[in-house]
This record gives sequence, structure tokens and C-alpha cells, in this order.
Amino acid sequence: MINFQDLKKRAETRKGGSDILAQLLPAPIPESACRKLGSHVFLSQMTRGVFNAGFVWRVIEKKWPDFEDVFLSFDCEKLLNLPDEFWDACAENKRIVRNIPKIFTIRENASFILKTEQEEGKSFADFIFDWPSEDLIGLWSHLKRNGSRLGGMTGQYLLRRLGKDAFLLSQDVVVALRDLGLDIKDVPTSNRDLSLIQKKMTEIHKDTAFSYADISKILAFSVGVNYPVEFIETEVKD
Repeated sequence: MINFQDLKKRAETRKGGSDILAQLLPAPIPESACRKLGSHVFLSQMTRGVFNAGFVWRVIEKKWPDFEDVFLSFDCEKLLNLPDEFWDACAENKRIVRNIPKIFTIRENASFILKTEQEEGKSFADFIFDWPSEDLIGLWSHLKRNGSRLGGMTGQYLLRRLGKDAFLLSQDVVVALRDLGLDIKDVPTSNRDLSLIQKKMTEIHKDTAFSYADISKILAFSVGVNYPVEFIETEVKD
């Protein structure tokens, strides 16, 4: 059975050396800065993730300034005070992607954010960053149960984009974890599989001092298509 260091060496070889691999790892964002993010930033990123799912990302990116304008810069309180007529009218608004089920997630997730802040007595940012990375699967589950369309990769990418030290379960990461001996399915969704993954990720984190995000990247780079460095820097997400 191989171990994480074996996969790290494999990733280094595939990418052209340890220095290049190090350059490809995500730059950490100071947690102190992340905790200052307002609820509107979380709602904006939730919405972006929801609309990215199933659409070409570049289409959403091109329209995003209009999304920000139409939805009042994602101010949660202002949005929740809008009448039903506003939301119904979005079906005819060509400035945005007119997907009504996804549009209504904005209102639902605004409510989720404000409800969390009221119940926890803290900002939504503090709620997210107080959640221990040793239980990321618990946070994924919480987002899925309480938010709207925040399950699966949408919730995982959300945390990564907002600076939470988190791993992703891309196809390549799952393959690499199976190389490490984990008996998990190709698409791990059961509590058993996710618990095994969390345990292994935490074990590697403690043994190596790599962040969860770094571990995720290294695992992804050790298997699958060996994309050129230039392509990775502009296109590929693990």
C-alpha cells in the first residue's frame, strides 16, 4: 500500500519538480480577513455556485455584474423584504440567467444566512470559520440540509472560494484516496465513506502540517490527466 508521501512524489514528478508543485498549491487567505466578510459576500458566492452548476462558468461570469445589480448586491435583508412580484418578474429579466428554481434559491439562502446569524449570535463568517476543519463533512451536511442547492460540489467549492481550509472531493481526489487504500465508492456520498475520507484527510494534515486545501491539490495532481502547468493556472479546479 502506498502512502501520502508516495503520492506527493508522484505529483512532483508529474508537474516537473517540488518547486513547481509548491507554486501550484492554493495561496492561503488570512482567516482574520475571511472573518470580516459580510453576509452579502456569502450569499453572492452561494448564488454563483448554484448557477455555475450545470451552466458554462464563463456565461455566468459574463453576466455576474448584472446579477449583482439586479439582486441588490446580495443584501440579505433587502432581498427578503422584496415582494413576490419581484421574484416572479425575474423570469423575464434577460440580464440574468432566467432559471426560476435557481433564482428562488437566492431568497432561501438569504433566509438561511440571517437565521443562522440570529440563532448563533454571530456573523455567518464566524459561524463558518468556527466550524472545525476536522469535521468538514459535518459542515457540508449542514449546508446541504439548511441551505438551498448547497450540497455536493457546490458547497465544497463555496468553502474553498471563501477561504475556508477545506478539501474537495473531485474525481481525481477520490481516485487518489483509493490509491491510499480507502475502501470508498467512485462517488462517495454515504456517511461511512465520508467519515473514512475525513479521518484520512485529518490524519495526513496532522502528519504533514499541509493544509487540507494543499492535501486536496496534491492528491488531485498525483492521478488523472496530467494537465500542463499553464493550463492548470488558468482553467483547472481540483
